Amino acid sequence: MSGSREDWIKSAFSEVRAAISSGDHQKAINALNNLEISLKNTEDEPFIVGSIGRTKGRVYLSEITKICIIDRCVLIHTNDGRTYTSSSTIKEIENQHPCALIRASRSLIVPVENIHQFMCEADGSYSVKVRGEESPISISRRCVPSIKEALRGKLDRLSAG
Repeated sequence: MSGSREDWIKSAFSEVRAAISSGDHQKAINALNNLEISLKNTEDEPFIVGSIGRTKGRVYLSEITKICIIDRCVLIHTNDGRTYTSSSTIKEIENQHPCALIRASRSLIVPVENIHQFMCEADGSYSVKVRGEESPISISRRCVPSIKEALRGKLDRLSAG
């Protein structure tokens, strides 16, 4: 889905309003049923509370490309190009979702499910490709073992399911 979930929900509600305004009640009922199904599918999905300006909202882990610290500010980057801020520390966020987020360096965590490539460079450094990020993300040497373990767990889940 392109854009954020909030944009998609607003669009779905606009579709319902348009159907009601035009008198097509069956179309409105179908749109509401589809919206209800979609919302039920996401109500248990893990999220982080983030802000853009004064507007707070849910940032679902599946939408996050990376979470980093810049000048003591926690920034949450999403695959649709948005950047949210968080009042939580990076450690608090990591502790809230210990199985879903993995530390890549002292100032960066990434969602395990969005990592699609692990690379060892010619100079001996490590990096990962994350869905939604154009450039590889450098990995601290001390974080390599935990990332390898998390990716093994991801591979085991994929092969079992």
